[in-house]
Amino acid sequence: MIRNAALPAWQAKWIDPELHHDAEEKQPASYLRRRFTAKTPGSACLYITCHGLYAAYLNGQRVGDFVLAPGAGDYSKRLTVQCYDVTELLKAGENELTVILGDGWYRGGVGVDGLRNYCGSDIALLCQLEMNGQPVLLSDEYWEASQ
Repeated sequence: MIRNAALPAWQAKWIDPELHHDAEEKQPASYLRRRFTAKTPGSACLYITCHGLYAAYLNGQRVGDFVLAPGAGDYSKRLTVQCYDVTELLKAGENELTVILGDGWYRGGVGVDGLRNYCGSDIALLCQLEMNGQPVLLSDEYWEASQ
């Protein structure tokens, strides 16, 4: 993970992978996937955050080793974004980014009373993969999702 990296000029959009559901019922983890082509891989960084918790995989390899990312915090005041150097995980041709999203502190049961939906009732992903400083993959409406 690259610490204190400059944030990108975001072109990515927040995406919610879930179908309509009862906000009071627990939901299974969501899996999101997007395939993309990299002509000639160069220096690459993945900027990623979410409402909930995430684990990201590029071409089947875990991105970073941060557990319970993006971390706890007051979502109404700030959102932590991680930046990972994924240069070694990219290959020329077709690539695949998979992200698993779960409730986490955002909407999971927190505190001694197990308060649900503390920060919100929907999970969401925001990510942008840049190669040589140019976006090559964005979170947008073209991702596949499943639970």
